[in-house]
Amino acid sequence: MANNIFYEAGHESTTGQAAVAHVVLNRVRHGFGADPCKVIHQVTKIEDRKICQFSWVCNPPAPVKYVSDRWQESVDIAMEVMYQGITLDHAFMEQALYFHNTHVRPRWGLERLGRIGGHIFYSDDPAPQRRSKNG
Repeated sequence: MANNIFYEAGHESTTGQAAVAHVVLNRVRHGFGADPCKVIHQVTKIEDRKICQFSWVCNPPAPVKYVSDRWQESVDIAMEVMYQGITLDHAFMEQALYFHNTHVRPRWGLERLGRIGGHIFYSDDPAPQRRSKNG
């Protein structure tokens, strides 16, 4: 979990880092994997292509500097979220199963829940315009 926080949100505020951790735990609760490690390292193969749920898993960045303040903060946040049940003041995070950096523009067709720092969070519900067409 600390690696995921470090690579996905290491430059974010404490709240932004905790939000990334909450997405992983939400995905565990929704059956994406049996535990945080399985969720984080989940890979889908489509033809000859690997698709990772978290980009750093398929494209490993430079190794973590385990003595850095940034790394220690990632560890602290992982411990707080996983073992102390730290929650966020953003109610929408209870439904958040996906996120992306604000610099990316995926065409997911999912319902946007909100933004925290440099990430936008989504639920697995179809976007409102799709929901009205199908329902």
